This record gives sequence, structure tokens and C-alpha cells, in this order.
Amino acid sequence: MHYAEQEYVTGCFPKIALAAGMLFLTAGEGPTNRLFALGRHLAQECTSCHRPDGPSAGGIPCIVGRDPKYLVEALQMYKSGQRTNPTMASVAQSLDDEQIEALARYFASLPKRGGGNASAEKGGPTAQR
Repeated sequence: MHYAEQEYVTGCFPKIALAAGMLFLTAGEGPTNRLFALGRHLAQECTSCHRPDGPSAGGIPCIVGRDPKYLVEALQMYKSGQRTNPTMASVAQSLDDEQIEALARYFASLPKRGGGNASAEKGGPTAQR
């Protein structure tokens, strides 16, 4: 091997090792990170009504820090028509299962601040709209 080739290979090694290390460190987290990023992106639309810092005006519940299973179930019910609210039905019908899961995981990961909406938390009229 010529000196120039040897220097090139030696110079590339740290970059290759770094890339391999990053791949190894993130290999097990790929789908989770991707779902979280998707949820964060989609949540921008949700937070115009569902404020992340507490209940919104008009009885719209705060959904941060909620159980992800509850959020998935609620969106699926809006999507199927089991829960009736024109706005939420329209939103839920535009989401596929992966997007619903991503939103649920994202909102569940956020710390709950302020008061919740007791009616929504107990499945009252607000939750059914």
C-alpha cells in the first residue's frame, strides 16, 4: 500500500468507527424514536385545541400525560363513530393506526401540568363529544 493510500485509510477509520458506533447505539431505538418524532410532528395540529399546559376553553381536555392505551382507544372510537364529535371524527379519520399510536405515545410521554378535565377523565360528556 502506498503512503497516500495508507494515510487515506487511516484517516477514514475514525469516521467509520464513529458511524458504526452510532448505528450500534441507535439500532434498538429506531422505531421508537421514529414514532416519537412522528407523534411530535402530528401533535402540532392537536395542540391548537388541546393545550399542553392544562385544560382549554370550552371543555377541551388536556391530553398530555394520559395513558397511551386510553388515547389510542379514544381516537379509534372517534374514527369508528362510537364517539361523536365532528372535529375529532374528522381528525381521527385522517389518521392511520401508526399515526394514532405515534400521537398516543408522544402525548403520554409529556409531563402533565395544571389541572385535567374531570369530565373527560371520567368518561363524561366532554369525552363523548
